[in-house]
Amino acid sequence: MGNIFFSKKRETLVKNQLPQVKSMQIEFDGLNSYELVVSEYKTVAYLEKENEYFNILENGKIVNESRKVSIGNPPIFIKFKEGKALNKMIEQYQLLNENIHNSISEVEYTPSKTDEYLITLYMNDGNQVVASITSFAEKMIYYPDIVQKIGEGKGVINIEVGVYFTPFEPEPSEEESKVSDTEE
Repeated sequence: MGNIFFSKKRETLVKNQLPQVKSMQIEFDGLNSYELVVSEYKTVAYLEKENEYFNILENGKIVNESRKVSIGNPPIFIKFKEGKALNKMIEQYQLLNENIHNSISEVEYTPSKTDEYLITLYMNDGNQVVASITSFAEKMIYYPDIVQKIGEGKGVINIEVGVYFTPFEPEPSEEESKVSDTEE
């Protein structure tokens, strides 16, 4: 009975101080020694805030320790905070396969008057995707097919309601810029 109380009390203490701890068990190995067995929540993304990065855990918690660079492949989330939108985003993101995970660079929370769950994704291939978190996974699985149909063009792919593509405005070439400068 004392061992269980000791274990639960310590686990609660550790979990309150370290949000990344999923569970902790104390395993006694004889009379005078014990081992802590700790499992952690995975980092699914990083929150970018003022050029610092904070781990976003799979349970929707944001770790209050920052770093100067993100580590590994998880995408950068911008303008999110703990709560319903972040929890839904994590849930939807985890439904996607690894290829689509690897194609996402940044996810910006951009709610509008008509959709409180609107997001803008910045993809590693140079495209942007506008989507609603609520149907994100269901529609994002088609991203590779959409990109293949678009071809080399880059632009904004809107999958919020239907699917439509708006190419980025072409930047003027150097010669066009020189011509317009001399005309003035």
